[in-house]
Amino acid sequence: MPNAVERAKVQYFYSLASPWAYLGAQRLIDLCADKGVVIEAFPIATFKDNGWIPLMEKPANRQAYVALDLKRWVSRLGLPMVTQDRPAGMAGLGDALPMIYAAQLAGVDALALAVALQKAYREECIDVGLPAPRAAVATAAGFDGAALSAMETTPEVAAQREAMFDAARAAGVFGSPTYVFNGELFWGQDRLDFLAEAISAEGGAA
Repeated sequence: MPNAVERAKVQYFYSLASPWAYLGAQRLIDLCADKGVVIEAFPIATFKDNGWIPLMEKPANRQAYVALDLKRWVSRLGLPMVTQDRPAGMAGLGDALPMIYAAQLAGVDALALAVALQKAYREECIDVGLPAPRAAVATAAGFDGAALSAMETTPEVAAQREAMFDAARAAGVFGSPTYVFNGELFWGQDRLDFLAEAISAEGGAA
């Protein structure tokens, strides 16, 4: 059991573009706050190492099932996520990843920024894949959107990206979201209950 100085840690590997990561993000934050556990976040995007299959490369019947299951979970969790009739031509959340890396390097709460960008995209249909809306959302969430935007194309951000992907590969991550606790992987927001049980078994708050 970790002492007061050495707190337990959950590694959180997530694709910013993953709706499943967004469905679980606030629940993960609340869970770890309740149990006194630190979140070490690793923002990534889809990569094929370890068997990760991008959604659009899956058979049509599986794509249809994913869409159906997403609607079920949105209804179950009561989130106002827009899953149908979204505006066409949106750039997408993946293009916002460099801002998250910039936030990590700036020492601000990059996970909170990620959730704000996901919320804007998923619930309000704001195209945070574009620089101006992204900076505006960041600023509205309490961050220096202009400063973070200016960092996005720097070599330091590129290096941070590689570090995040390298960590995901090394951990055996093959999907988003993935939570790692004591070396054990929990894949999917529907595994948060198992994660909570594992934390409790190690002496986290009941």
